[in-house]
Amino acid sequence: MFHAIRCRGSGIRSVDRDEKTDDRSDQELSQGESNRKLNFHSRLELLERGSSMVKTRQILTARDIMTRSLITLSPDVNIFDAMSVLMAKGISGAPVLDGSGKWIDMLSELDCLRVLSSHEFYADEQEEGGQVRDFMTESHLKIGPDLGIYAIAHYFLTNSVRRLPVVSGERLLGQVSRRDVLRGIELMRRRRSRPRTDDYLSVARSWSAL
Repeated sequence: MFHAIRCRGSGIRSVDRDEKTDDRSDQELSQGESNRKLNFHSRLELLERGSSMVKTRQILTARDIMTRSLITLSPDVNIFDAMSVLMAKGISGAPVLDGSGKWIDMLSELDCLRVLSSHEFYADEQEEGGQVRDFMTESHLKIGPDLGIYAIAHYFLTNSVRRLPVVSGERLLGQVSRRDVLRGIELMRRRRSRPRTDDYLSVARSWSAL
């Protein structure tokens, strides 16, 4: 059998032809493995990009689902007048804005129920039963226009509210109700060309209440 002599450093090693062939095969296998790893990571990167694009395109934000035409109240309005507005418009609450249009907070039906515990109500002084500012709950709970629908749902699931004002700085942009979130869910379902359950579950599971 033919032998070749290879010098490596200060030592001398005898290598036969079969061993050289094995070395070449090992190198080819190593190169193939590297190519496979590269292809795998490239495909993984493409999948991640595609998943990100799907999420960006299909997951709605407060800006997409909010109601822009709103009935608003002044903090100086008589509470009974405010109750009449809520009943006449068939709404369960309304944002409260000051004279400059700055958002202050919300007045809800639940807030209005506190009228029953007011002294004025039982003293037959309903006309002076207090102002909106006296009964509204100052929770200051609000959301920004770019908040995603999953985070909005999380707010509703963890807070006893029916609506969330959408505020930028001190300016009221709109309002998101539970019903608006349901409409958003239906819109997302219709937009999907095919189910991408994993994409949505990965986001939903990041919110403990979902």
